[in-house]
Amino acid sequence: DQESIFGEMVTRMGGVREEYSHTYRPDLIDESGCATEMYWTKLFTGSQQGSVGRPGPPSEGHTLASINGGNNVLKFGGGNGTRWFNGVHSLEVETMSWSFVPTVGTPPKARTGHGAASLGSTSKMLIFGGTSDGGRLADVHVFDAVRKSWTEVRAAGEGPLPRARFGMTCSQSGFWVFGGRQGYRYMGHSYFDDLFAFDGETQRWSRLMPRSNKRPDRRSGCVMERINDRLLFVHGGYEDGNVYHSDTWLFDTVSQEWIQTFASDDSDPPPRESHTSSYVDGTVVIYGGESE
Repeated sequence: DQESIFGEMVTRMGGVREEYSHTYRPDLIDESGCATEMYWTKLFTGSQQGSVGRPGPPSEGHTLASINGGNNVLKFGGGNGTRWFNGVHSLEVETMSWSFVPTVGTPPKARTGHGAASLGSTSKMLIFGGTSDGGRLADVHVFDAVRKSWTEVRAAGEGPLPRARFGMTCSQSGFWVFGGRQGYRYMGHSYFDDLFAFDGETQRWSRLMPRSNKRPDRRSGCVMERINDRLLFVHGGYEDGNVYHSDTWLFDTVSQEWIQTFASDDSDPPPRESHTSSYVDGTVVIYGGESE
């Protein structure tokens, strides 16, 4: 499943055994900044699939990206167990209506387990990595929602190895990527614990090197959020044949250090991977996932 945020609302959509979208809305904020009422609202049914006015076929491993200052949410990719997709659907937030977006240019390969990020408050969405019928990917594509066009980015710098199911969050002009997997450990493939930044303006990768060996374990299926202009949040994930994680880390982009954080009241969520997250008014909201 996937989440996207606009205003005080979080949109959740799809996933394994899910054929609908939900909105989770923290409402009636009290003086302390805490939500006093939270509820789910069902928006669309997945039996209404594939045509204009619908969010596309039921899928998992797709992405949702909020663009145009939160006025639209773009859904891209995903799969249903038998095929992968590379179509774009757009949710107009004001009317809460979906539409299929016909595109020009060469679209990315159909894929699942990729990442997506909006390019600032513009109408552009960045796509990275994932799994296609040819294996893991490390490509970057830009979708311009005004021109409805795809462009593949020939990025410079040291970028990530091909991977899927990584943590990804947007920056002011691009995105960060943490972790992910090359495949499965029993097949001799690797899980990752590295961190990269992609600058959408210069179209250049850079690898962030922590100043100490203290860092999250290798993992896939984690969530990642930008807390502010300095801190990155990482939670959960899984390493094949090893463990489901419940730990929470912050990466300080100024000091270049990882900091593990702990809840003061032992309220850490149970271990999980492939969950979703959104950053809402100073709070990270996570939903769902898979565990033992």
